[in-house]
Amino acid sequence: MTRTAAEVGPDFVPRRATSTYTVELDGEAIVLDEQRNRLHLLNASATVVWACFDASGTLDEIAHDLAESVGIARDQSVAEIVALARSLAAEGLLDGIAPDPGAHGIEIPDVDVSGLP
Repeated sequence: MTRTAAEVGPDFVPRRATSTYTVELDGEAIVLDEQRNRLHLLNASATVVWACFDASGTLDEIAHDLAESVGIARDQSVAEIVALARSLAAEGLLDGIAPDPGAHGIEIPDVDVSGLP
């Protein structure tokens, strides 16, 4: 059963969509969504959280671990990580979540590379 981004909560176990590819540059990440042909830029904090979205724990567990490591309140960490997960899910970047209608990332124009050596 596919959920919507609004249904993502602390009990959700996030997994990056198989159509995504990530490149980290200077602590930030560029995520390519190959299925929708879009790029997404993640800041340093979001990049750390994105790396944790490997289906090994719930958002609550991820938030707890990150809150301890950076010294912020767990409630604050849970709220921020759930909000980030909902945003990424709405973009179609998480498995099991239907993307929200409308494009939000940067569309990549189709380029014909068949004639290149």
